[in-house]
Parts: sequence; structure tokens; C-alpha cells
Amino acid sequence: MRQLQLSHTHITFSMSLTKSGLNGASTLAPNLFIEAMKVQIEDRTYRVPAYHLLASPIIQDGLERALMVDTERSIDLTAYISKEQFEGLIEVLHPSSITFDRSPRGKVWVSALLAATRLKMKTVRATSIQAIFDGAGGPMTPLEKLRTGYRSSVSSLFCQGCEELVNQSATLSISELQFLNWGGMGPRIMLLREERLQMELVRALVHGAGKDFDVAERVREVFAEELEMVREVEGKMSEQMILEDSDIRSAFLSDNQIVAPRLVGFNISYLSCRR
Repeated sequence: MRQLQLSHTHITFSMSLTKSGLNGASTLAPNLFIEAMKVQIEDRTYRVPAYHLLASPIIQDGLERALMVDTERSIDLTAYISKEQFEGLIEVLHPSSITFDRSPRGKVWVSALLAATRLKMKTVRATSIQAIFDGAGGPMTPLEKLRTGYRSSVSSLFCQGCEELVNQSATLSISELQFLNWGGMGPRIMLLREERLQMELVRALVHGAGKDFDVAERVREVFAEELEMVREVEGKMSEQMILEDSDIRSAFLSDNQIVAPRLVGFNISYLSCRR
């Protein structure tokens, strides 16, 4: 798996700034003088490095409004993401264990993807998608692919999940049916499974003659409305993102001069559902 890097999102601090020390003025260390922010989600409070999170316009806006009534940089994200999703995001941005040549692994990438999508953190979102497709997120069931693809607006993952549910020979579990019933997806999955079985039966009766069941095409047709919504968000999130210096300064609203490099989002069009 390719090593995933997020170093291009770091924010460096100007060395021209000084603060008073015991022996006179001291210089802020570039890259090692880290501003923190407080994040509230439900009943849990976090204090985390701010620089990666400032890629989110939602967080930038929230910090600006919060600083009008409080001098501390703080924001409540309860309305946007869960504690699990935020912790997954932070684990990806700032791994808690020293792994040296390894990126974080496991379902943390799914949590990071959900959080990055809802907070509009395009670069982190693209990195999380790449990690999941490279296998860093671990094995995913068809339902997990469908659910993650739909909730995070990743059309290829959504289509994969749908196609695998239609093609699998095993009977759908109660939990799968309960989730698929949301949004009316369950009946459509069952319809496609029935179509596939009928076509396979016909082909068996005529010794393999006849048309193959094109599951990808039927998924696109039956879930056209969902795919349109998913692709609309997907298109916006995969566009190039430029984070201007002025946006970062307004988000911090501090005396420190902050220089933010431009962030360019990944082009993930190849991950889109087959058309």
C-alpha cells in the first residue's frame, strides 16, 4: 500500500514573531509551536491541535463566531459528527501510537471519512477514501460498503456494496434487512436478487444461452436517485481545494502570523461508480 501523507496540510508559523522570555525575546519554532483548540461533542471535551482542522470551513466559521463571546478557541461539533467519528479523524491526523512506516489501520479510516465528509475536509476525505480502497480500513462487508458509500458520498463504494448484496448467495440477515429498509433500499435489493436468480434459471434451462444479468447496469438504474445525490456531493468534494492564508488568519484571530501552504485535493474521479 502506498504510504499516505498528510504533511502538506501542516501550517507553519513565521519565525519573525517573537515572545518575551527570561533572557529577552525568543523565536517561535516553525512547525513545533502548535496552537490547540477545544472541541465539544455531546458529553465529551477534547483539546487537539488546530492546524489540520482549519481545513474545514465549518470549523473556521464556528471558531469565528465562538471568539465573539469567548477568548478561547472552542467549537461544539455535536450537530455534525459523533465522538467515534471525531476520534477516528484525530487518530488519522495525529496517530496516538508510534508506527514509523505504517499509517493508521482499521475502521478508524471509515470514521475519518465520515467526519471529513461532514466537516468538508476535502484532502482528509480523499486520503481516507484512498486508504479504504488500498485495504488499510480492513475487510468490509457488502452492507458496510453500501452504508459507508451512501453516508460519505462515495459512489464507487455504494455501488460495490449494492452489487455484492445482489450477487451474494447467502440470505440477507435481519440486521441487513433492517438497515436496507431505511430509504426503501431493501425491496430494491431483493428485486434485483430475484431478477438475477430468474435470469440464471432461464440460462440453465436453455443450456447457457441468453443474456447475462448485468448487475452494475441494473444497480445504476434502480438506485439512480441515490447515485445522483451521492455524485453531487462527491463532485464538490473532489474539486481542487485552495486554503488561502487569509482564511487561516481569520480562523485563528491571534497575534501570531500564520503561513498556510495551499492544499490541493486528490482527483478521485477514477473511484466513481462505473457509468
